[in-house]
Amino acid sequence: MRVNHVRVAIGQLHVEPWAEDRNIKKICAFMRRASSFGAQLVVFSEAMSNGYVFHDIKEAEGAATTIPGPFIDPICALASELNIWVGLGLLERAHQGIYNNALLISADGKIRATYRKTFFIRSDKIWMRHGGVSFKSVATPFGSFGLI
Repeated sequence: MRVNHVRVAIGQLHVEPWAEDRNIKKICAFMRRASSFGAQLVVFSEAMSNGYVFHDIKEAEGAATTIPGPFIDPICALASELNIWVGLGLLERAHQGIYNNALLISADGKIRATYRKTFFIRSDKIWMRHGGVSFKSVATPFGSFGLI
């Protein structure tokens, strides 16, 4: 079903480095609060899992998380419970290396879109792999859009 309007909440939260469990709790609390105000789409910034502060590749690897995994799974479950869409960024640990990834999670708790960062600032090139060409749009009840 297509809607004519959408209520969006923007979650600009303080992410604690090396505190993934606390960061999940903050994100989930914000999702609940936003939903209670009628938000249908909740959007967070990049690197929500552990922040974007590290001194070497080992720390960067330690800050990254898998998809699916212990960070994103509770967020997907809560999106389904609350019947809301969620966009957020995280550092993804994949077989090929680390990616600065953005995800779009649907109201049924499924990951509907991913975007692995392709435009880097200087330090990104040290820690992250190039995401390749991943500019795709996804249909939502609010219209089609993509991640970048």
